[in-house]
Amino acid sequence: MTGFLKWFALTVVVLLLLAVAGLFIVNRELPAFIERALNAQVKGYRFTVGQATLSPILSLEIRQLTMAGGRLFVLSHHDQRI
Repeated sequence: MTGFLKWFALTVVVLLLLAVAGLFIVNRELPAFIERALNAQVKGYRFTVGQATLSPILSLEIRQLTMAGGRLFVLSHHDQRI
C-alpha cells in the first residue's frame, strides 16, 4: 500500500508543478493576446495592456489597460415626438 501512496503523491506533485508552469507561460503571453483580440474587435481604437494575470482559480486581472484613438461622442437628448 505504501508504494501506491508514493506514486500517488508523486503524481500529484508533478501535476501541480505542470499547472504552475502552465500558468507562468500563459501569464507571460496573456497581455499580447488580449491586445490582439481587442484591437481586432474594436475598430477605430488602439488598446494596450500593461499587465494581465490569470490566477489558479481562473480569475483574470488586467492592469494598465489604455485605449487611444477614436472620436469623442457627445450624447445629446433631443425632444422626441410621440
